[in-house]
Amino acid sequence: MKAFIFDPLWDKLINSELLENLKNAGLETTVVTEIAPLSSCKELFEGDEERLLCINPDYVSWKLTAEDYKDIPGLKAILSAATSFSYIDTSFADSNNIPICNIRNFSTEAIAEWSITMMFNVARQIPRLIKDDFPMDFDKDFMKYQGIELRGKKAGIIGLGHIGSAIASICAGLGMEVIYWSQSPNKMTISMLNSTS
Repeated sequence: MKAFIFDPLWDKLINSELLENLKNAGLETTVVTEIAPLSSCKELFEGDEERLLCINPDYVSWKLTAEDYKDIPGLKAILSAATSFSYIDTSFADSNNIPICNIRNFSTEAIAEWSITMMFNVARQIPRLIKDDFPMDFDKDFMKYQGIELRGKKAGIIGLGHIGSAIASICAGLGMEVIYWSQSPNKMTISMLNSTS
């Protein structure tokens, strides 16, 4: 099976473990990093071998239409290098039983850290500071911009997939009480999370 990988960030994201996994999967890979319409990759549209379309949404400016991929012969699946595939027009794939899915564990730590960054920003009133042009007269403004400490607060998490579990782990490490809802059983439990604080 062939895997056509369209990713302008390939050189930054790939590592030896991932390369080894690709090799062990027995896939014949074609990697395209220079952004251009998919149609400019002639090999993608030639032959009758089964193939996978692996795409970073940045490659297609977060818009993959059915027209972009409907003429790919032997297309067995579309794999998205993102946490969502809402940018993909799924109409053709749905009507032709072509699965579309995310690449497992993609950017788990980066997204968890970004979520925690947003939590810190809100807790420490950074949006208010930005709005007020960062006044730094602490004698006058300390109470106004004091914010809250996160240690001892509750973090509510919906879903303990890879990202939710990473966020839960960081929150527990900050000394927060973690509560969660998950639709499927997970190895991580509330007591395990809260025992790290």
